[in-house]
Amino acid sequence: ITGHTSGIGLSLTTYCDNNNHEWIGFSRSNGYDINDPHPIIEKALDCDVFINNAHDKYAQVWVLYHLWQKWKEEKKQIVSVSSLSPDVTKNTIWPYSTEKCALDHACEQLQNSKGNCRIINIKPGFVDTPRVASFGSGHKMDPDYIAKVVMWCIEQPEYLMTLRIAPYPDPGSSA
Repeated sequence: ITGHTSGIGLSLTTYCDNNNHEWIGFSRSNGYDINDPHPIIEKALDCDVFINNAHDKYAQVWVLYHLWQKWKEEKKQIVSVSSLSPDVTKNTIWPYSTEKCALDHACEQLQNSKGNCRIINIKPGFVDTPRVASFGSGHKMDPDYIAKVVMWCIEQPEYLMTLRIAPYPDPGSSA
């Protein structure tokens, strides 16, 4: 789990602990930086599932591609945590949306490629994390809920590839 010390990543580790799942965390606090994916990839090789959660510009895309190259012939899963932002941010210049859009396209590309490694792309709306604390008072989803959804997706058949999770009201609606 990248970004395991805060937000959705922390909720994922708590969920795993409470359900007796083994996990490895990757964050700057324990010496891993997603901008240097090679140490992360090497440490994750023996895992069955990798949760590509931490965001730092386009680093999530590079982590995804590097790990997929190692796992493409194996029955393993990579779950990327993207965002609804690329779907709803149309008239605003916001690099985050472009970076997550790149992740969405990379996931779709790998989902449609030949290989055994399953790619799941989770696209939540606003989640109540430290990163979005300054983004108004609109409805934000609980990171524990997102963690449960991520873990649910891992258990589903391979037909589930991309999941949008919109808070109410949907950030793309006019409501």
